[in-house]
Amino acid sequence: MIGVVCFDLMDTLVRDPYREALRAATGEGPEGLAARRDPTAWPAFERGELDAATFAARVLPDGGFDLAAFDRARRAGYAWLPGMRGLLDELEGVATRWLATNYPAWVEELLAGRGVLGGEGVGARVEGVTASYRVGVRKPAPGFFATLLEATGSADAPGRCLLVDDRAVNCEAAAAHGLAVHHFDGAEGLRRRLALEGLLPDRPRAAGPP
Repeated sequence: MIGVVCFDLMDTLVRDPYREALRAATGEGPEGLAARRDPTAWPAFERGELDAATFAARVLPDGGFDLAAFDRARRAGYAWLPGMRGLLDELEGVATRWLATNYPAWVEELLAGRGVLGGEGVGARVEGVTASYRVGVRKPAPGFFATLLEATGSADAPGRCLLVDDRAVNCEAAAAHGLAVHHFDGAEGLRRRLALEGLLPDRPRAAGPP
């Protein structure tokens, strides 16, 4: 039986504003920068090996990355994906809600709601966090899932954890590690899966009194 639901963050709970933030910082999208940017900078940043300033200096070795502009666009672009905030609220007391994310230190802003998400941080809606920048390893590496299972107390029963992730490669790696998985396709599809697991009703609960 599923006892822990582990949510990816970007494009699963929260909209990822990376593309427009990159354009604000450089004047170009990822495709235009492909030949110039350092492809190792972002993964290293997500693993906590770089701070933001070093990431900005490395992402375009020839210069031209405006970190302040990137941060403004990034913070403005975060938003809860439709239905996901309410779905997390419905899971309170039903299953342990856990964040399992590849994201750099900016995740702390999102957890606290510090200048983002209208002040409604993700941290208030989860019982724990496994973040790549904290643990030094990213999905889909096996070490991430080993760390996640240990943190959730599920090392001996990985099937009690359900990973919800928008990236198929992460779902495949988690399944190989014994976790149950759901390839995220929106709140409606996730609700159907959680209903099949006996965690939620097929339809959202009626709103209570204000």
